[in-house]
Amino acid sequence: MAHPFFTIGHSTRAIDDFVGLLRQAEVQLVVDVRTVPRSRTNPQYNGDVLPQTLSAYQIEYAYIASL
Repeated sequence: MAHPFFTIGHSTRAIDDFVGLLRQAEVQLVVDVRTVPRSRTNPQYNGDVLPQTLSAYQIEYAYIASL
């Protein structure tokens, strides 16, 4: 497959565990497909925080709710 894609949910994972899984799979872009990119219980996954966090690991972030 030329451009594989994976699915992952953040669940209650610590952000370091989430990033570790992404790096292990050599993910370069996370596409957020949530209708509302927020988490009441895990604010580290909010749409205004996650892009900055991922950027520090050279992982891009895109929000595309229409998917």
